[in-house]
Amino acid sequence: MKDDSDESEEEIVDSNRHMSINGPDYSDDDIFALETPETTKLVNQQYKQAGGEILTITSSHIMHFGDSCYAVIFIDDLSPCWYYKCEQFTGAAMALYQSLKKSVPDVIKNLKEHKLRVKCSSTNEMIHRENSSYPETRWATVVPLNAVLPGQHLHQQLNRLSSLFKQALTPNEHMTPGRRFVTFCENSGNEKLIAGCKKYMGDISSIEKRTNEDLTKLGKKDHTYVFGAFLDEMWSDGSIKEFLQDFVGCSSWDDVPEDAKKICYKYYPKRRAELPDWDGITN
Repeated sequence: MKDDSDESEEEIVDSNRHMSINGPDYSDDDIFALETPETTKLVNQQYKQAGGEILTITSSHIMHFGDSCYAVIFIDDLSPCWYYKCEQFTGAAMALYQSLKKSVPDVIKNLKEHKLRVKCSSTNEMIHRENSSYPETRWATVVPLNAVLPGQHLHQQLNRLSSLFKQALTPNEHMTPGRRFVTFCENSGNEKLIAGCKKYMGDISSIEKRTNEDLTKLGKKDHTYVFGAFLDEMWSDGSIKEFLQDFVGCSSWDDVPEDAKKICYKYYPKRRAELPDWDGITN
């Protein structure tokens, strides 16, 4: 398997070879005069993404472990819906699949919240919420992939996750996103969550109305996929070890193929010679 990080660096070097000695060629500065309806769509998408109107779903590089393949999928920040918990989404989805006597897809079964790492931090530093000691979290799931056509299978899993995410936040004749959130709080015993909502939104009726507006808007966002992430761009050492233990069956770094190590840690081994001590990693 090729080292994707090395390949990317080579591509950057190759592109730099075509630059003039005075720097990049900017002879076509009047790029706006070349705008077409198609490029306008790209511009508008960029505006939406910058304004938080597009939800980014990121996939790691595909990792190969013998005859098995895996990828990790990360869902970006869900602001302003800080209260929308992964267990609410997965709990509802699992119950509905089971009511239909269908198997729960791996992309849902393995979805959980993880602490968010400072990107590629060599000290395993976590990002904390503003003015808070609580760590930021992101939803992430592990998907086993078809070893023959892993890329095609990954796209299918991304589409399934995207579709289910939107469906859960689309009002129907039986349930609204706001009502589902309130019933989640009432049945899960998450008193701290409902207390936090009351502090900012008011009574239960106001909470249901406000969360319904926010969650419905979140469900209408377009989704864009980004590929080729490294695990330590978002995951802590603990989450990386948990994945390797629980899904691959590794009990030390010796069990992890070299190519997979390079996907776990972006700068290994060129700029990061040592991996963290396996036995010293905790959650």
